[in-house]
Amino acid sequence: MSALTDLIYAGSNAVAGLTEGAVNDAIAKHGAETPAAFPDTAYFFPTIYAATGVKVKTLGDLPACVGVLKSLITNQDDIGAALNAGLATAVGAEIIEGLKYAGGGDPYAEDSGIGFVPDPIIRSLGVPLVTGDIPGVAVVLGKADNAEDVAKVVKDYQSKGILTFMIGECIEQALEKGVKMGLELRVVPLGHDVTSVIHVVTVAIRAALIFGNWKIMPTLGACLLFGFARSGGYELVKFLEMPSSYQDLVMVLPYVLTLLMLIFFSKKNHAPKSKTESGDLYPELYHTSCSFCRQCQLMD
Repeated sequence: MSALTDLIYAGSNAVAGLTEGAVNDAIAKHGAETPAAFPDTAYFFPTIYAATGVKVKTLGDLPACVGVLKSLITNQDDIGAALNAGLATAVGAEIIEGLKYAGGGDPYAEDSGIGFVPDPIIRSLGVPLVTGDIPGVAVVLGKADNAEDVAKVVKDYQSKGILTFMIGECIEQALEKGVKMGLELRVVPLGHDVTSVIHVVTVAIRAALIFGNWKIMPTLGACLLFGFARSGGYELVKFLEMPSSYQDLVMVLPYVLTLLMLIFFSKKNHAPKSKTESGDLYPELYHTSCSFCRQCQLMD
């Protein structure tokens, strides 16, 4: 096998083993009937739900998911098979993170990160992401040799309006250099374990599911519609050799179409009740200068 596929399979096999062991331990400790769920979401375990349609509700549902995870790892020297192994790694990371919430409580209460990003937060980001007010999403992961470098990178992203998620010791490095964090500042710390990166993945997954009115096929159709509209706009501009003033007009059409579709799909889209609607559960996402925010306490 190539060096790339070797690396992929080494990681996915390691995650598969860790996930299976963690699930068995959780069932032995809490029981198979114990609820398994992320807080404030209507999408169960979002990666598993989006990939398979399976609605994980209890710890007893997870062994079957581990079986699916392991079936995706074929160790074949083929890039398609290796990509499936990457999906298996994502599923494993989601299960490991989900198990942290088994038995209730907030596993991130003592962490500088917030862990799972609730649905209401994602809905609040929908329009800025579609209109381009948030032009992109970045992930900063790990620890830098120099804290100043982390602060420079994050502040650069902030200046461009890019939504930045942080995982690992880079969170403390950024805070050390005075980087302020919070949703309105578009810097969101997630946690320190590498598996916390799955919370970024589920943000993207649930954004698509919400846009598609919580159903898989409408979601796929909505995403394909935007992709084809954007690509079609490029081809139309090239074919007609339009001047720059008209190019801008044509290229904004996919966004207008997306907004119209979003309005249409949202008519019957009733969000689950959540304390996070008012920001009470995760105040650090909304405030960066109040006495109740974990981030503010760290900066103090």
